[in-house]
Amino acid sequence: MTPYWLLAALAAGIVLARLSPGELPPNLVWPASALLTCLWLPARRSVWAWLPLLAGVTFCGLLLANKALVPPDDPAHISRFVSEQPTIIEGRIVSLEDDAVQGQRVILQVLTVIDARFKATPCRGRLRLGVGEGALTAQPGQVVRFRGRLRLPSRFGTPGEFDYPLYLASRGIYATGFVKQAGQVLVLPEHAGTRASFWENLRGRLARQIDQSVAAEQAPLVKALTVGMRAGINDEQRSVLSAAGVAHLFAISGLHFGLLGILLYTVGSWLYRRSTWLALRLPARRILPILLIAPLAGYLCLTGDSWSTQRAFTMAAIGALLLFGRRRTPPLALLATTALLVLLGAPLALFQPGFQLSFAGLAGILAWGPFWQPRLSALPILWRWPLTILLTTTAATLATAPFLLWHFHAIAPAALPANLLAIPLIAWGAVPACLAGALLHALAPGVAALAFQSAGLIIDLTLAGVGAISRLPGLGPLDLPLTRADMAALGTLLAVMLWQGKHRGFAWGRLLLPVLVFLAMPTDRPAADALQITALSVGQGDATLISLPEDRHFLVDGGGLPGARFDPGERLIVPALGRLGIRRLDGVILSHDHPDHRDGLLALLEHIRVDTVWAAMARDRLHPPLRQAIEDNGVHYRQLPAGWLTLIDQPDHLLRLFTPQQAGGDLNEQSVIVLVGDQHNRALLTADLGPPGLRQLAATWDEPPVSLLKVPHHGSRRSQTDLFLDLLQSDIAFISSGRGNPYGFPHQETLNALTARQIPVYRTDRDGSLFFISRPEGWKASTTLAANGSRRESLIQID
Repeated sequence: MTPYWLLAALAAGIVLARLSPGELPPNLVWPASALLTCLWLPARRSVWAWLPLLAGVTFCGLLLANKALVPPDDPAHISRFVSEQPTIIEGRIVSLEDDAVQGQRVILQVLTVIDARFKATPCRGRLRLGVGEGALTAQPGQVVRFRGRLRLPSRFGTPGEFDYPLYLASRGIYATGFVKQAGQVLVLPEHAGTRASFWENLRGRLARQIDQSVAAEQAPLVKALTVGMRAGINDEQRSVLSAAGVAHLFAISGLHFGLLGILLYTVGSWLYRRSTWLALRLPARRILPILLIAPLAGYLCLTGDSWSTQRAFTMAAIGALLLFGRRRTPPLALLATTALLVLLGAPLALFQPGFQLSFAGLAGILAWGPFWQPRLSALPILWRWPLTILLTTTAATLATAPFLLWHFHAIAPAALPANLLAIPLIAWGAVPACLAGALLHALAPGVAALAFQSAGLIIDLTLAGVGAISRLPGLGPLDLPLTRADMAALGTLLAVMLWQGKHRGFAWGRLLLPVLVFLAMPTDRPAADALQITALSVGQGDATLISLPEDRHFLVDGGGLPGARFDPGERLIVPALGRLGIRRLDGVILSHDHPDHRDGLLALLEHIRVDTVWAAMARDRLHPPLRQAIEDNGVHYRQLPAGWLTLIDQPDHLLRLFTPQQAGGDLNEQSVIVLVGDQHNRALLTADLGPPGLRQLAATWDEPPVSLLKVPHHGSRRSQTDLFLDLLQSDIAFISSGRGNPYGFPHQETLNALTARQIPVYRTDRDGSLFFISRPEGWKASTTLAANGSRRESLIQID
């Protein structure tokens, strides 16, 4: 049984666990696997012996992943203490990193929970603590205490968003906390639970030495190359690395392990040969790789234990064992075995971008490398090295393209020329300098500082070069968001090309397979023949997509989280539109110029083609960054007149806007109202309209009843829900609000008004993104989040 089949079976089980609702009994893992193994043993010589074995591996993957998806069933686990009431937590620092903007990210091993009555309860589990501003005066291993609310990690529930709870679960973290200031965290240096971690302390000392030795703008990237701390890389640097396609060079990976292994092997081989007795009886090529496992394991602990470092170390360890046993194995089989071992220990790693990119990139190089290596070996070295870099980068880029597009919704055409420049500078300049600094930091701090400074200068030169390349015409990043069908086609193409590369039997006719898969796969796009309203879950803000037949789409507002580091336009709305297959908007309707409605439009205008922006105010009165984004992207701007304006008036579809008189300073009362409908149903989107604006709307209202209502102002008590419901005679309502928002939206009075009229209400804070499709018999409603985490649907009948 090849490792490819075992890996495929394990991955299939992990995917099934992600798709299946509910929790499976974790105590079935080993009995079920043992039973299937027992079935395999008597049939192992049969041609069907692989069936029970693969079934057992699949079942093992299913149960291991299902167990990892939910917090441990332990009453003393920290996830059991999640509450809206502040709690006092004591925990030992596992790791901490400075954030790019301000504050820190801290991982705690929780020791004690102290309740409101000061009763201390022993507790277990890891907690991710966010520090808003400042830095803790503590080191890994020390115990700290803070008071705050504990939360379970949650998703917004928007298509295409980064699955933050899944990422934390893959690291064994199921609860989070936050404090505004570092001063709110008390360090307990004499606590009995204090236990220093050698590797984390060493990591911290190296990070501090780099901060003291290297310029502030260079230090985060030097730390990324030395100890794997990437949190401090700022947005501008990330943008340059991403646009040039060289971000992978600043993640600890096989490159670092390879260089360190070569250095240690060279030194060890020289020392080994000093003993004739050892050299004759125990060949260095068999013994030294085994001896190098220990220092490489230490380097793994030092650099943060990322997926790429786990892959590099595991491959090195397996390779050393194979050399010791005088066994040979195909490189792709070694890679598959490594992935199998990593997934057995961390099944949820399968869904993480770092794991996918690390293994896909190396798989591409190993699969296609045999085609060019014999031909390049005959060339002069002057040509061999640049061509090797070019072909290796091409192979890795092709292999990782589907995953890059799926997770980050863009590709970098500059990657090939930029890597030709960056790989030699980083691989043979910055990385050796960083390794030298790390090795010498205790013996010769001055020399180590000089090594770190040299690495910083090389990195600066690299950034300047790749930045210039990515700004050349035609080499800028391309936004290509994928639907599920697109991903299926690209994934199939990648699998076929890797298989063909492995067997060297490249037949172009086989490429018809992914084309057929692409044509057969359903898309996530809105129904092409029906009106659809999609309320995107963007936190405490508004962003509602109107989709009409003939591929016409309008976005009402773009969300916004004032004061947050999170851009809902870039992280939620643009990915959601990409997942829905929408790459062009006929128009953006800005209801009013408040941050929670406009801020997300800045990223949207950069990444999505928009024909027209409609708003009630003059362009020169818009928020300056939004006005600049409209001008920079060549988007038409239309100021709406007071009263009703019809954008679409067809027998089957209607789109009308109502703009209250622009009087007074309250922009909420000047919110643009959107009326959309077809021959079956109508919907009214009311933004943040209040009583004065409502009176203007009522004075001109002569429309039929509206079956779907967006409750005004996120469901606040000022929304006058009773008046709206009596005027519009709605049958279904939805509210756009953020989970746990500080305003208490939606207010209970608003919910009571809806309940009194027996009107079903959907909420983005509870249900995630909302999808309403108009049907002759009523609105078909579905949500992305339900109580069990699965999608739920209901049909609202309209009489």
